[in-house]
Amino acid sequence: MSAATTASWAVDVGTPETSGLVPKSPTFYVNVPVDGSPFPLNNGKVESLGVGIAKNGNVIIGWEDDGNGLSDYEAAWTLFDSAGAQLIGDTVETTVTDGSSISSKYLSFFRADGSPTPANNAWGAKIKANLFGDGVGMGAISFSLGLEIPELADLQIQADGSEGDFPAVQLA
Repeated sequence: MSAATTASWAVDVGTPETSGLVPKSPTFYVNVPVDGSPFPLNNGKVESLGVGIAKNGNVIIGWEDDGNGLSDYEAAWTLFDSAGAQLIGDTVETTVTDGSSISSKYLSFFRADGSPTPANNAWGAKIKANLFGDGVGMGAISFSLGLEIPELADLQIQADGSEGDFPAVQLA
């Protein structure tokens, strides 16, 4: 096949707008790095990104951003409206293991009393949203969630007394 023939097969897809894809919001950082913050985000260790768009247009975004202690966002999510405005405000997340806390716009799982757990108890966030009804959810592999949510302790602790991993899902 000649180079001239191959070149004629090239397709110019153009811009998203010329292809009928009209942006609803500008591009923005989800986890903006803050210089000097005691809780660094977007530290070059981000992985396991997931995005879901709910029926009402809200966007749930989840990821893993390895850090230390309570700023080790192993399975975190946050929520934006269709225009890109963040819907989750600063939320105090307290660990029941030692009582320490962090204030964050990034959530993970919730206890039976509605209090949020820190995001350092499970890894590999998988995000889902219901396109046809209400609801969003996150699943992740728990490695210590049973320490934060007592109802899950029996799943966390294996017959030999050691901690084991298990899949955890929570819907909202």
